Amino acid sequence: MNYFNSLVRCDNGLTFIDRTSSNLLTYFNGRLSYDNVTFYSTTPSSTLTEIITNTSRKLIIPSDQPILVIDEDLNLLRRKPKQGDTILRLRQETIGCKSHINLPKLSEKKQKQKYDFIDEIPLDSHFGYLNGVYIGDGWVSDTEVKHAICLASEDSVIPSKVKEIIDRYLKKEKLHISCVPNVHEYEGKESYSEKHTWHSDQFARYLKDNIGTGQGAINKRLPYYWTETSDSYRWGLLAGLIDTDGSIMKNYQKEQIGVNYTTISEELANNIIRLAGSLNLTATITYSKTPKGKDCYYITFTQESLLKMKGKLPLIKKWEALKEFIPKETHDRNKYTPKLSDSRLSELRAVIGSPRLKSRKGTPLFRTTTEEQIIRDKRSLYQILYRVKHDNSAITKNTARSILNLGLDIMNDPFWRKWEELSTTDLYDWELITKIIPYESPVPLNVYKADLEEAQALVDSNGIIY
Repeated sequence: MNYFNSLVRCDNGLTFIDRTSSNLLTYFNGRLSYDNVTFYSTTPSSTLTEIITNTSRKLIIPSDQPILVIDEDLNLLRRKPKQGDTILRLRQETIGCKSHINLPKLSEKKQKQKYDFIDEIPLDSHFGYLNGVYIGDGWVSDTEVKHAICLASEDSVIPSKVKEIIDRYLKKEKLHISCVPNVHEYEGKESYSEKHTWHSDQFARYLKDNIGTGQGAINKRLPYYWTETSDSYRWGLLAGLIDTDGSIMKNYQKEQIGVNYTTISEELANNIIRLAGSLNLTATITYSKTPKGKDCYYITFTQESLLKMKGKLPLIKKWEALKEFIPKETHDRNKYTPKLSDSRLSELRAVIGSPRLKSRKGTPLFRTTTEEQIIRDKRSLYQILYRVKHDNSAITKNTARSILNLGLDIMNDPFWRKWEELSTTDLYDWELITKIIPYESPVPLNVYKADLEEAQALVDSNGIIY
C-alpha cells in the first residue's frame, strides 16, 4: 500500500502514515481489525494520479497503485481503479482521544493584564469551537510589546461565547475583550464590523503554532492534533468554522435549507472535507472565483449531513437557521450501492420488466390503485437501470430500496442476497469514482509502502480503504 499525505487509522487515533508505530486498522476477508503492519520503504514518486469521487474526496496515489474496489461477483479486490468503479468508505468511526492540551510555557510579563491559565486545556466541544472561530475570523497581531488576539465579528454574539470559553481556562481572573467598531466599504457597499481584541502571549503562541497567523484563510489550517480528538471536539471545531465563514441559507422556492462553507484556501477546504468525513458527514467542493478573481472553494453539505448536524452541531450564532431544517424523502439520493456488471443490470431489468398499464384496446391492466402503482414503479425502475448501464454508473440507495420493496423472487439468489446486504448496511457506504486525472504536485512527494497480505488493505482518515 502506498498513499500520499494519508492519515491512517490506528488503535490510538489517526496519524500521518509516516509517524505511526501503532497497530493499524485493516480490512481483510470482510473483517476490520487492528494489525501490526511494518513499513519497509519510502521512495519519491514522479507520476501521480488524482482520483475524485462523487463526494469530492480526493485520492492522490502513484499511477501504478492498486486500490480496493468491488468486482463483478461483489468481492473486494485490489486493482488499478477505473472511472465508474465503486469504492468502500467506512462509516463507523473509531478515533483515539487526546483528552487535553498544554499551552506553551510563556510568561505574560509584557501584558498589562496577566492571565493565569489552568495547566491542562480539555479538548472538548468548547475548545473545538474556539479554534474554529479563530480559523474563520481571527488572527494574531504581533508587536515588540505584546501579542494581540483579534476577532472580526458583526456583533458581540461570538465574542461573548469566546469570553465564556476562555473564562473556563482561567484560574482567577475573567477575560477582558475590547471592542472597536469599524464602518467600511466591502465590494462597493457600506459594511459594519467589530474588532474584538484581547492579549495573551501564551494563547497567541498556541494559535500561531496550531492554526496559523495573519488575516485570511490562506494562512490558516486545522490544528495538527485534530485527528486525535473526540467527536465532541470535532463537532465544536466544525461549528466554529460554520458560525464564522459558513452560511445557512433557505431556498424558499424549493423549501430547502443549505449549509455551506467558503474559503480561498484549497488545503483548508480539503481538510474540512476530511473533518466532515470523520463525523460521518458528506460534503462536496465546487470551485469558483471571488469578485477579485481569486480561487474560491465552496463546500456544500448533503441533506443527510444536515440531519445529523441538527442533533449534534453546537452552533451559537446560526443555530436558529439550522433548526428549521426538515429533511426530504430524497435527502440521501446521492448515496450509492456496489456497482453491478452490465450483465447483472440486464438480468435485473429483465426480471423487473416494463409492464403495460393498458391493453392495445385501452383497457386498464390493473384492478386496484396499488397494482397500478406497482406497474408504474417497475416501468420507472426499468428506465433507471437502463440509464445506470448507459452512464457506467451505480444504483443509488434510494433506487435499491425501491427494487427491494418489489419483493422479487430473484433476491433469494445468493448473489442478490449479498448485493442486498452490501447495499443496506450501516457500517459503510460506497463512493463512485467520477474522475481520474494526472496529478502534478508543486513539491516532491514521498510514497510510503507497507507490508500487507495480498487481500489486506489499510483504512485512512476518510474511511476509504486501500
